Amino acid sequence: MLLDLEQFLDANNINPSEYAITSGYSLYEMGIKDSYNDIDIIVTDRVFDELSSKYGVSPNNECLITIEKKGKPIIDILKDKYLCLGWSNDDVINCYTIIKNGKKIVRPEVTLGLRNFEQPNKRAIKDVKALGTFAIESDYLWDWSLVRDAHVVEQKLDGWKKIKKKLLKYKHKAYLLRKKLLGYFNLRADCIKFHQFVIKKHHAKALKKGTDFYTALPPENVLARQFSNGVFDGCDILIRVAFIRELLSKSSNHMWRDIYYKMQEARGYIDSHNSESFSSLIKSVGEKGMLLNQQISIDNKDMLVDGSHRLACALYFGVPMVGVCRQHNIFKRRGYSLDWFKENGFTSLEVESIETIKNNFLREFGIYFPVIIWPAAINYIDEIENIINADGMEVLSTKEVSFENYDEFLKFMIGIYSSDDIDVWKIHRKADYLKKYELKVKIIYTYIDNPVFRKKADTNNYISTRVERTKRRIREQVKGKLNDYIYDVIVHIGDNYQQNRVMTSVIDGVTQNE
Repeated sequence: MLLDLEQFLDANNINPSEYAITSGYSLYEMGIKDSYNDIDIIVTDRVFDELSSKYGVSPNNECLITIEKKGKPIIDILKDKYLCLGWSNDDVINCYTIIKNGKKIVRPEVTLGLRNFEQPNKRAIKDVKALGTFAIESDYLWDWSLVRDAHVVEQKLDGWKKIKKKLLKYKHKAYLLRKKLLGYFNLRADCIKFHQFVIKKHHAKALKKGTDFYTALPPENVLARQFSNGVFDGCDILIRVAFIRELLSKSSNHMWRDIYYKMQEARGYIDSHNSESFSSLIKSVGEKGMLLNQQISIDNKDMLVDGSHRLACALYFGVPMVGVCRQHNIFKRRGYSLDWFKENGFTSLEVESIETIKNNFLREFGIYFPVIIWPAAINYIDEIENIINADGMEVLSTKEVSFENYDEFLKFMIGIYSSDDIDVWKIHRKADYLKKYELKVKIIYTYIDNPVFRKKADTNNYISTRVERTKRRIREQVKGKLNDYIYDVIVHIGDNYQQNRVMTSVIDGVTQNE
């Protein structure tokens, strides 16, 4: 079958960047399963459209193309297989695959996450147990952050519990239906219980042995943890980002290159961390992205231990996830705050420049939370700032932005909410309500020392509980003062660092045109 797949890919000019092997055969390649029936692959949306017009889709499933040989299915080409996890085929192919024995396969963590959302059967339960055992016992660098949590499924279970209770009241004539549904319930519960058991055992094992724990995190989240007692200790990372920007812009001004050299020399690393190796890393990440096995190391308080060059590249190029090794043995890296540069021979002008990029990059990368006060609440800005301060959010800067017309304002609102999960019609409804006010907004940038994130049940995205509380308090304070109030027309704050980054990009696009 593998030969058939290679011939099929060659015949249709499908290159390695446009497909990945998934399901049973991918587990077979990892040694998780000992056999397979056929080969399932996913392809990019563009390739799927081309293949569907050539081969046709399955009569019972428009997201499936089956290639047969002598009347027997040998290759299944799947579309939208991972939408239940929030990923398109393109997302999975580009970000969540590995090369095994020369073949591009979907990561087993993603397969385990998928099993949590599929209708369970005996095969699914068997796969989950095999994947869990593999995660704990193999040498593979398993990344639990890629396993979509079972909590969404647990919510479905709440519904099944109610159905189960009703089914118990059914009479004999409903026996077969009852048996089928209760069987589904029990399989789903088994699947979830085992998944939770595996995660708990994996964490407990790492903690007990004091061994390193491997995971993946957004680079913004790592950067945000480089504060110690309210002081930012990661200025060295941001100098590297400034060097990358200067290098790729081909600027004739080499200020950041010189500061980078001076910093490396002061650190005693000028030989092993020269600009040539850094330039090679920049080129590689820019062209190929960053693999999760290109890890950075953090200590048990999430302070960076090793990998500042890789982290800088991930931040600059917008890499969604970086591989992280969390070391359980306490190891505090030397802090690179502004004071370190003052104490190591940097001029006052250089320190001032470093402080400027520190503030600019922490804002650009979403570490600072933008608070947008909509037109309806502008007159109550003093009360709102009092709430922000009372909630421990440090106010860094404020700015007022005016819009010439409604279309510009609407475009701004749509951009601000583009990384959120809100329906577009709700944005239009808010804008229609707000157009009776003067079209201007107040933007307050704040720093939150410990945002305390939780996962939103409906989207699986992270949201700061402190942001939730502050927004709720502001709305309760102001809504009674507005005529014909409708929900959420007072304030908007990003849920997490990634949303902050998108919002800041939109804000900068407007303010730079003023």
